[in-house]
Amino acid sequence: MSTAHTNPPPQTPDAADRRSRTRMYAAIAIMLALFALVVTFRRDIRVRWWEHRLYHAHHVPDQARFVDLLATEPTRVAPVARRLLAHHDPILRSYGVMLAARAPATHALELLQQALQDLEPAVRYGAIQSLAARPTPEAIATLRDLADHPDQDTAMRAVHTLGNIPNPSAANPSAASPPTPNPPAPTSSIADALCQLARTHARTAIRAEAITALAHWESPQVVATLKECLRDESIHDGPLAAEQIALESLQQATPHLANAAELPHDQHHTNAQRAAAILESWEN
Repeated sequence: MSTAHTNPPPQTPDAADRRSRTRMYAAIAIMLALFALVVTFRRDIRVRWWEHRLYHAHHVPDQARFVDLLATEPTRVAPVARRLLAHHDPILRSYGVMLAARAPATHALELLQQALQDLEPAVRYGAIQSLAARPTPEAIATLRDLADHPDQDTAMRAVHTLGNIPNPSAANPSAASPPTPNPPAPTSSIADALCQLARTHARTAIRAEAITALAHWESPQVVATLKECLRDESIHDGPLAAEQIALESLQQATPHLANAAELPHDQHHTNAQRAAAILESWEN
């Protein structure tokens, strides 16, 4: 017995039109959903795109441009800075320090402390400068602890940078100053750290740099510390960080000094002489 093959009834124009409209509405809904996702995550997408371009840029101006663009998204740069700090290229790690300094405070401190452990001196020095630019109590404590760093140049730069954080009490109180994005440095914390280093640090060079830095922090506590340092007859056998920075600038401007290793020895004094010179300048 054969079974008769029956064809489906032909579609009416209305049914075909309904199915066509259903497909069109579904496509529109998908496009609207995709558009909403792009609008919602457009800044995250943009940051990832700039980061991708930074990795593949081969010229410093191009790299700097993408770093500047990333810095316009401070709330989103912390993950980018973390990835850059883990990169094998020290130049990209230096860019990571720049972006870490733009991150929110809690992330910035963590990332900059990570950068202080970098094997590349330039990365460590960038982190030191970034910490000083945002002198919170935690940042000041970190700079103070760096005085014990095994690399003496890193330790001295940390103390030198700590001493050069602007002292609000040294400014003219009657002069109007524009508001700054960073809070004022806690003066007592910086002075306490420098006084402790000037009095008790085991390395002569660190004591010398701390004594020199105290010239910017006149107060009864600092005067007492400098008077105590009048008994420190140790002589630092190399240029201070401030002197070395001046020498490097001079070498760039004067080619025949390019091979100079340090300043003339008569530039160096005992720590007691440094303290006495500061006290004498205040008395005058």
